[in-house]
Amino acid sequence: MQDEIIELPCLLIDTLHGREVARFHRFVRPVSWDKFLRGQPEARKNNIANAVSFTEALAELEQFLKDQGALDSILMVTCGDWDLKTIVPKQCIRSE
Repeated sequence: MQDEIIELPCLLIDTLHGREVARFHRFVRPVSWDKFLRGQPEARKNNIANAVSFTEALAELEQFLKDQGALDSILMVTCGDWDLKTIVPKQCIRSE
């Protein structure tokens, strides 16, 4: 199994006042799960799960940032560069 993004969280922080302004969080359904279920006619998807596809989560994050007026003035902060440098590009390719 390949590494996939399974969670997409985001906090907007007011750096002037040092406080949280808004929060976004989505669970991401693995692409491999969808591909496996496509070949299993008797398999049932978990209809109560709130995970969405990576493309849906990314679109929701973009809309969240637009709604917050933060899309043009954003600084991404992560604990290391692996997520944004390595896994996000791979996930975009995998999710087409």
